[in-house]
Amino acid sequence: MKLYLIPLLTLSFLTPISAKQDVVKKAEPNVALSPLEGLWSAISGHEDEDPIDQDEINSIFMRFHGNTIITSFEEEVIIGKFTFKAKKNRIQATLTMDEEKVIIPIIYKIENDQLTICHFQDFEEKPKNYPESFEPAKGLVIVKLKRLPIDNRLKGNWESKELWEMGEMSEDKYVVAFDKYKLSITDVEDPDAELGYYLTNSKTTPKRIHLYSDDGDFQKGIYKIEKEILHICIIEDDPDGKLTDKEGYPKDFVKKEDATYVKLARKK
Repeated sequence: MKLYLIPLLTLSFLTPISAKQDVVKKAEPNVALSPLEGLWSAISGHEDEDPIDQDEINSIFMRFHGNTIITSFEEEVIIGKFTFKAKKNRIQATLTMDEEKVIIPIIYKIENDQLTICHFQDFEEKPKNYPESFEPAKGLVIVKLKRLPIDNRLKGNWESKELWEMGEMSEDKYVVAFDKYKLSITDVEDPDAELGYYLTNSKTTPKRIHLYSDDGDFQKGIYKIEKEILHICIIEDDPDGKLTDKEGYPKDFVKKEDATYVKLARKK
């Protein structure tokens, strides 16, 4: 079972928090200090003065967890850390890209459940400079995002009870573990786990899931939980669009050719 393990433009990330003193704060792991704590999905954006293509916007997600930032854009996920200055609405994100750490100075604002972030395109040349406006302009990247609910029902360990690959039943058995934003998949015959990340969007029908592996593989699918049973379906290849919607997600839970379907029971 290749459930490849899952996330803004590789340029765009941040996180803030309200505080009484205007000093640099560092979020503690597992403590929801920031009003950005949670999951966000992009709804629009500009690069320079030009709108970002909607297909790209649809692939941009950000999750803030403690002092960790998880950002995804198309098939890539990047993990980083952040510090913030509360009164100035500034974030300093430290990300690892191509095995090098980069610092991105970002400004943000929150209006109800909408988040807007802005940073310079050439942030590597200006690691201490912050933008002063959220208006589209040459040299800026601006992204607006909406808050999504986090589906905590996936958290825990699940054992595969039924697995279909390419229209055929498989005898392979797996244990899938969801923990916060991390994912691991272990073949019961092989103790070495495949590690990665995941994101969910429980506001869609059917609910959507992104699976990212540490080595760069990516798949998107749908899921549902019925009592203590988790169903996941991923379409491997659907050039005619018979099984997938216009965004490439499966339309339904199928056991047909080109689909991977797995039914998992919560492990006690």
